[in-house]
Amino acid sequence: SDLLMALDSQSIAAEVAEQSDINKGKELIFSHMERALSEVGSRCSLVLLLMRTVQKQSAPSTVGPSTSAATSSNVSSDDSSAAFADYGSGVAAHLVERLSKLNKKSVVNGVLAAEYPRYFRIVQKFAEVAEPLLVVGGYASAQAWVAKVVEDVEKLFEAHVAEKQRDKLQQIITKVNGLFPRQGADSTVVDL
Repeated sequence: SDLLMALDSQSIAAEVAEQSDINKGKELIFSHMERALSEVGSRCSLVLLLMRTVQKQSAPSTVGPSTSAATSSNVSSDDSSAAFADYGSGVAAHLVERLSKLNKKSVVNGVLAAEYPRYFRIVQKFAEVAEPLLVVGGYASAQAWVAKVVEDVEKLFEAHVAEKQRDKLQQIITKVNGLFPRQGADSTVVDL
């Protein structure tokens, strides 16, 4: 399906590798992710709406034609909840798998780590839309699913930030050392 191709790590990595401009490669990665997660989010919203409708129709009612429609359709609330849980579990697991494979591609994970806030926002936006689906799919919350998805990239981002801080600290130490002469055998030390 188109959604599977949108998050196919092999094809994305190949497309990015063909790009001579890093910014075009970066935009390519994020456009694939945004398109796929937006489409899955839209489908999740439709499934949520369908589930609520089925549950509403199968709920006991004392008045109205919905009671007879629910009993004639033989769809119970438990059946719809189980189907929804299976769907939620499948979608959540499949997205974790696809995004994890994508995160492990060296040509991709460097971009995601460098652009971690953007990556996090995209995943978070999807999770907000699909939270009921993710929860019935086995995650304690949408935030738990987000944490699982971004875990590897977050570690790379933290390492990237730590490296930048070390470099900056080294530059400061070098400047400070240049301002004050080192104490040596020839130098005079003034003790205040």
